[in-house]
Amino acid sequence: KRLLKIPDGNHIQTGFERENLRFQVVKDQKKEQYLVEYLKINKNQSGIIYAATRKEVDRIYHLLKKFGFSIGRYHGGLNENERTAMQEAFLYDRLQLIVATNAFGMGINKSNVRFVIHYQIPGSLEAYYQEAGRAGRDG
Repeated sequence: KRLLKIPDGNHIQTGFERENLRFQVVKDQKKEQYLVEYLKINKNQSGIIYAATRKEVDRIYHLLKKFGFSIGRYHGGLNENERTAMQEAFLYDRLQLIVATNAFGMGINKSNVRFVIHYQIPGSLEAYYQEAGRAGRDG
């Protein structure tokens, strides 16, 4: 504060804890089987599934389409029209799920996202924090 010459009256301090978010680590599972079962149990909820690569996004997308899920995909390898169409379909609840790389999420404010699944570990803690923060926006 002193170096930036910020007066005491302008100091705001807050934490990053959000009581409406719950984090869970699931290990020693067959990932695909667990994912499909989780989505079936939560079939009426909106969610985002993050994967680290375009190839993995496409693989998960096709897998879940075979199971009949209302799902879209989003990554930098899609053309701009495809990305825009998928994003809008998800935001306006025409798609229930979206599987994406970290290209999706910044600036997304969808209040009814109930879960975020990290199918693969993000490249950084900051990326994890940003991606996890897409859920629970309605308090």
